[in-house]
Formats: sequence, C-alpha cells, structure tokens
Amino acid sequence: MSKVSVRRLPILKRAGLLIMVLLLISSAVACGGGTTSESADSTNDTDNNTDSASVDDPQVLKMAHSNNEEHKYHQAMVEVKNMIEERSEGRYEVEVFAGTLGSDEDLVEGLQMGSVDGAIINTAVLAALIPDLGVIDMPFMFEDREHAYRVLDGEIGDDFLRQINEKDIVALSYWENGFKGITNNERPIKTPDDLKGLKIRTMESEVQLEAFKAWGANPTPMSFSEVYQAMQQGVIDGHFNAPDTVAANKMWEVQDYYSDIPLFYGALVFGFSPQTWNQFSEEDKEMFTQIAYDSRDFERELAEKEAVAGLEELKANMDVVEDPDVEAFIQSVESVWQQYAAEFSDGLIEKVANH
Repeated sequence: MSKVSVRRLPILKRAGLLIMVLLLISSAVACGGGTTSESADSTNDTDNNTDSASVDDPQVLKMAHSNNEEHKYHQAMVEVKNMIEERSEGRYEVEVFAGTLGSDEDLVEGLQMGSVDGAIINTAVLAALIPDLGVIDMPFMFEDREHAYRVLDGEIGDDFLRQINEKDIVALSYWENGFKGITNNERPIKTPDDLKGLKIRTMESEVQLEAFKAWGANPTPMSFSEVYQAMQQGVIDGHFNAPDTVAANKMWEVQDYYSDIPLFYGALVFGFSPQTWNQFSEEDKEMFTQIAYDSRDFERELAEKEAVAGLEELKANMDVVEDPDVEAFIQSVESVWQQYAAEFSDGLIEKVANH
C-alpha cells in the first residue's frame, strides 16, 4: 500500500388481479407518490403518500437541532421555518426545537422513527451508520471551506447522501459547523505535547478518538449537552469546537484557553424523516428540496461570519492562542491517515484530499 500524505494547510397472475393492481398504482401516482431528488429515490414509500396540508388546516412540522437558541444552527433553522411557511403559503407551520429533543444520536432515531420531521445531524454521528462518512472528520482533511464545498456538493457528497438515505433518513444537503479549535482549562495548546494527558471530549467518532490518542490526549466521548457541566465539574479538561459555538455557549465561564487550530472541519446533514417526506406531494418535495439547498447556502454564509465574530468574542473573554504549530499537529496524525486509508473504501482519502 502506498503511503498517504497529510496535506499542508493554510492547509446519494391473474387478469382480474392485474387490473386491480394497475388501478391501485394509478391511484397512488395521482396522489403524489415518489420523490423529487435522487438522494430520496431509494427511501421506502408509505401507503399513505398524500398531501393533506392546507391553509385552513396547516401541517405542523417539528424541525430540530442539538444546540441552543444563540447558535447559528438555530438562526438558520428559523430561516428554514420562514422559507417553508412563506413558500407553502401557510400550508405548513414549523416548530423549531433547539436542543430540547436530545442529542444528534437522539435526532437520528427520531428521524428514522418519525417522531421528528426534520433535523440537522453531524456527519461524525452519521458515520456510525456509514463508516466511509468518517472521512469528512479526518484531522486536517480540508484546506479551506471551498475544498469542503467541492467535496460535499459534488459526486462524493451526493454518494454519501444516497447511502444515508438507505438508512431511513431523507438526506438533502450539507450545513456547516466549520473549522474547530480546542478549549481547555489547564494551559495554552501550541503543540501536540501540550495536549498530553488532558481529558478531551470528542463525539462518538472513532476518527476523532484515534486523532486525540495520537496527540497524547485522553479522548472522552460525550454528548454535547453534557459538555458544559462536565468541564465545570472537572470531568473533562476541554473539548474542540468552532469559535462561535464556544462563544454561543459562553464556555469562557468554565474554560480559560482556546487554541485556534483547524483540527477538524465540521459538517452536518439536513434531512427529513421518510414518514414525513412520503406524505408530501411531488410539488412539495421539489419545494423542500430547493429549501434544503437555499438554507445550506444561507447557513454556510452565516457560519463563516459567525466564526470571525466568535473568535473576537473569545479574545475578549479567554486566552486565545493564534500561532500554534500546525505542522507539528499534522505530522503527529500521519499514523491516523495511514490507518484509515486501509479502513475506508479503497482510495477514498486520496480522492477527498485531492478533490
């Protein structure tokens, strides 16, 4: 196997019976069966594929994310609410739930079971269902946002959406958390050696666990809803996240240091429950698919602005390291890249890194 190099930064019978079947199929098509996007084509249809939403009796949709109301996810999900209600001319109403329906893992289950109509889910969590999706969460995988967008919005990202769709989630587009630095309560983090021995929260992601082990830390998987209290009580020493996420959760109240190191790029999948999706008419599926794209663009633009503003807010409240030894961090995870080059589909890492 050829060695994989980590890049340098600024680095989807009988005649009577036959006639009855044909009549039933014709009736189902007339009621709006099928899907409008390639990523949704493989979703199992339900028997009640009808559109009952009307202005007099609007259908209420439960849309959720796992952060708080101060976060960019909530701002973008409120924009989704506005888009849906305006474009449907009142036939749909949207309730946005900010962190109250559980973790991303809970939202995955909610989408699959139909208790949640729509949500955004971190790709690191969905990698438990689609192992190859973990390539997005490889340390230092993307040079910049444009590189990430080329991958996610192109053939590679579309193939991942199709695979997610096979797991009973109608996956439509990708949102952004952004490049994630690291907080802690012990010392400034400038080199991998500074991470040694620190208990750092990760998501339930094998890639993240292996990366922090390579950096000498003690990775601790934990739901995001538990992170603030865990840092407050000293259960963990720190965690990694985009600067605006740290700011939105006022983590300077329990953390002293933030290192602006682009360790990982965070992406999320925007999607619907199949049970909900299959009730939409063909026209409404087209509307929701376009909303998935439009909200993606809105959220990404917001994410970029929030990252800049968030870092400035951290500088006012924390000790921020802006000149870490990025090359040392990159070199120290060469072994992780080699490991996953063998575990992911053949050539996937190179294909994403060089896209």
